[in-house]
Amino acid sequence: RRKSGLRNMSGGMQISLIVRGQHPPGDIAGHLRDDLELVRRAEKVGFDGIVKGSHYSAHPFQSVQQIPFLAYAAAIAPRLRLICGLVLLPLHKPLDLAEQLATLDIMSNGKLVFGCGIGYRDVEFKAFGVPRAGLGKRFEEGLEAVKRLWTEDSGRCRDPARRAARRLLVHQPAQHADDDRTPDGTL
Repeated sequence: RRKSGLRNMSGGMQISLIVRGQHPPGDIAGHLRDDLELVRRAEKVGFDGIVKGSHYSAHPFQSVQQIPFLAYAAAIAPRLRLICGLVLLPLHKPLDLAEQLATLDIMSNGKLVFGCGIGYRDVEFKAFGVPRAGLGKRFEEGLEAVKRLWTEDSGRCRDPARRAARRLLVHQPAQHADDDRTPDGTL
């Protein structure tokens, strides 16, 4: 690590900084500049990664969205891992999410860590037109679809809809889902 920065105490543990990024109403561009300065400083002092959460309709707070923020972070702090903390999976279409995250992983030379969750805020479900009933099943199906889009070729998918979606996916992440990078094999 850097002589004035953090030290990896256990050899394998990594330390990341979360940039919550929810600010009171006002100068959203100024708040973004402050958040990006945190990213630059995190890299400078030796953090291993940067974490950005995701919420929608966060009134009265203002926040920029996760994927564009992490893409910019990749450009200004190329050593840092980019950690989605968390993508609210049931709110997204698996094909769109798989493509966007694969693109981010390619842009960052394989430094994306994909974290996802179900979500809990009624306003987000209502805004996306997603019923709360069946969230667990929708989450599991969405995660399975994203993982398959990243790892399977269309010939191995039994489901015709998935096979068609797989043919639509133009690129896969720089990393492979069977890498040893995370305990469950996800990116």
